[in-house]
Amino acid sequence: MGRDLRRRWASENQPWTRDNEANEETEEKVKPRREILIPFWVSPIVLGIGILMFYAGTVAFHSLPAMKTLAEERDYPDDFIGERAKYLLDEFTKIGQKVVGSEENEVLAVDFLLREIEAIDQSRHHAHQIELDVSTHDGGFFLGSLPTGAIAYYHELQNVIVRVKPSSGPTPAATLLVNSHFDTVPTSPGASDAGIMIIVMLETLRKIVRSPQAMRHNIVFLFNGAEEIGLKAAHGFITGHPWRHNITALINLEATGSGGKEILFQAGPGAPWLLNLYAKYAKHPYGAAMGEELFQGGFVPSDTDFRIFRDFGGVQGLDTAFPYNGYVYHTKYDSIDVIPDGTYQHTGDNVLSLVKGMANSPELDVGADLSTGSVIFFDFMGWFMISYTEVVAIIVNSLLTILLIVIVGFSIYLMTKAEKVPFTTGLLELGKICAVHILSIILGIGLCLLLMVIYKAVGRALGFYSELWLLYGIYFSPFYLGLALGPCLYFTFRKLPLRINHEVQLFLHAHALLLALIMIIMTGLRIRSAYLLTVLVIFYCASSGISAVFRLVNHRHIGWIYFHILGLVLPFIFFAYLCTIAFTTFVPMNGRAGPQSDLDILLVVFSCAMALFLGGFIVPLIGLCTRRWWVYGLIFGLFSVLGIILLATPIGFPYRADTNPQRYWIFHTDRVFYELNNNVRKTDAGYMLLPMDSNSYPDFLKDYVPEMESAVAVEEDCTEEIFCGLPLYRVGMARDVPHSHWIPASPPHLNHSVTLTRITNQIPAERMAFQVEGPSRITLYIAPAPGIVIKNWSFIPEIPQVGIPKMPNRRAHFIVRTAGKVLRPFSFWFDLETPDNWSPDTPKVTIAVSGHFTHYDNEKTPEFRRFIDSFPDWTDVTAWIVGYRVYEFN
Repeated sequence: MGRDLRRRWASENQPWTRDNEANEETEEKVKPRREILIPFWVSPIVLGIGILMFYAGTVAFHSLPAMKTLAEERDYPDDFIGERAKYLLDEFTKIGQKVVGSEENEVLAVDFLLREIEAIDQSRHHAHQIELDVSTHDGGFFLGSLPTGAIAYYHELQNVIVRVKPSSGPTPAATLLVNSHFDTVPTSPGASDAGIMIIVMLETLRKIVRSPQAMRHNIVFLFNGAEEIGLKAAHGFITGHPWRHNITALINLEATGSGGKEILFQAGPGAPWLLNLYAKYAKHPYGAAMGEELFQGGFVPSDTDFRIFRDFGGVQGLDTAFPYNGYVYHTKYDSIDVIPDGTYQHTGDNVLSLVKGMANSPELDVGADLSTGSVIFFDFMGWFMISYTEVVAIIVNSLLTILLIVIVGFSIYLMTKAEKVPFTTGLLELGKICAVHILSIILGIGLCLLLMVIYKAVGRALGFYSELWLLYGIYFSPFYLGLALGPCLYFTFRKLPLRINHEVQLFLHAHALLLALIMIIMTGLRIRSAYLLTVLVIFYCASSGISAVFRLVNHRHIGWIYFHILGLVLPFIFFAYLCTIAFTTFVPMNGRAGPQSDLDILLVVFSCAMALFLGGFIVPLIGLCTRRWWVYGLIFGLFSVLGIILLATPIGFPYRADTNPQRYWIFHTDRVFYELNNNVRKTDAGYMLLPMDSNSYPDFLKDYVPEMESAVAVEEDCTEEIFCGLPLYRVGMARDVPHSHWIPASPPHLNHSVTLTRITNQIPAERMAFQVEGPSRITLYIAPAPGIVIKNWSFIPEIPQVGIPKMPNRRAHFIVRTAGKVLRPFSFWFDLETPDNWSPDTPKVTIAVSGHFTHYDNEKTPEFRRFIDSFPDWTDVTAWIVGYRVYEFN
């Protein structure tokens, strides 16, 4: 055995030369298993070429069109002018943060829009008519899945709405709706979310009404005044505005990042014709069904107005957003300075062309006979859009799998015939190699998961957060260590029944068959992201099919490898492009996903999947190299060690000032807890710290912020007080509230009382009625005692509930009230179903009221300002004042 291994090692470590070729026939008589191997020094060259191809995919992702200037408008009168959009956005963002209920949102932003719309109306062509309406809306709705979820309740929310229709003839029946929002989250100027989209809508409106051609359909531009507080203004429009009727298509414009390209991440639902229109009219197509599946699967901690129009209006449409640079999303850094010039042109070109094309399309006619069904869609590196139905996917993927099996079978037949061994020997060898390949993949994934746990344990869980390239050292290279170990051991320590170049081909076939199997399973499960595997299998069938047809499988100088590598070029660049998209989109989400998020596990799995797609057809080629263990150690091992070492240096510190900040949400809270007899049970004040990522704990900042030394975990309070006795801003915070901390402090200044008053006049016996006073943003927790349920109430027909952390036997009802233009008290009632033997001394229900003063910066106390200012420059603090009151009633 040892002698055979030494002979094979010596043979395999001899590089191929022309002398070898000249004496090949002679040597074959003596050593019939002599192999043609690739010198080991070729591997760094291949690595370099791979890096260049990966860079090409990155360049495709970052490429943006040149911005058209105002000076060029004379030459391009019908084109979107990016420079004008940039000037307008600069003016719009100078208004500042536009929080619902603030003067900036309800007065200044609306005045800006009305002024611009009036100027556009003055320059319109007589073929068009512009109608303008500034509407206010009251209402409520449930958004979630019964029986759990929260109630959205609102008053006096504003929308600025423009309808464009032909100036002569009857008003068209169908309407295209274009929507975005001008409100922002607290502290953010909202340049990308969604100021730039508002400006793009204004410029699109300007270009359309200047055209001499009237549109086939109405176009409604909905400048939405309240999206950030729960998608409420969109609900007000689609359920109550007279222009809501006969909307046959929607273009929704959003942001989960800042700048870059806007991605189409939701379409339909079930509307292939919409994807066809997008592919036809979008000048710079960019979208993927994979993004839609991840978004709708809850992996993205956000939602958009698209959901409101779909669920409450039955509208089909296109949902686009900026995913790039999510580090500054919902922070003070979302400014005009971080938006590249090309973004204005990219988005403007797409939106203007789409609106024009769709507004003249017969597909939008009321009652049009249109195709339906789930759609697979993706862009190929921004060059063009590919879309096809789920039925087509089933047919294509099934035929591809059959074709691959035929090609693999024919290749094995050629190999075994040349080696003069039975065909069954080749099949058996393929089976063994499949097992080795699967075990190698499992080893690679396991190694990465182990490293993830180690990174967490040593405080470097988000070490790649600001330096995405570290992912290739800390996860990709370790995965390749596992993936390549199986083939290396197999080639070294097993007596192979076939030539090494045939064994390598079998590893490639095994990988292709595994991909095809996963593709078929995903297709059967109706997972549309199977198209990722379709791309790989198509190109592999092409390259391996050519090698089989032209008998290159048995070529003396491994001639099949040239077609194999050629077939990898486009898929490799494509997946490099997808890698860049995925990591620039999902890594920043780790900074706002909460301390217990599973996004890090998802990131590891996704890194391994991308590494497999990028290198699965390359790693087995290590078997063709001389000194393959040197190649294994120097390339995969060295890169892994370097990545892990760099993670431990200052490079691996997750955050950067101005560009990649760590987020903190802090509420300066005044708390009062009342007993059943309305006596005060407890009162205090302090800072509530809501954790936003796995590092946002007091110890992480105690060297910078002295008050962190007195921070107290609230987990113990969770068993005594509903929602741990803390004022949540939205229901999604309930998951993370047990991980919050409380820092005692002096009371805040509340410029408006936060009160809950019981109404007793002319109220039925089992009914409880109340009036609430407070700021524009109020959250209510209504928590009946165990054994009591609410059977009816005044909010909406549904009565959803949510679990209370650390109180498994108790449920609560979560209501979020938002007031816009006019602030006024509001009333509500509910009927309880109570057991007959209920004690009069036992509270039937606990009600907590949180009044969030989100836009009262001038009311912050000097102490609170000093506390905020003490945070390091690599943090972004979202802070406001809260009044929190808890009551018990019988």
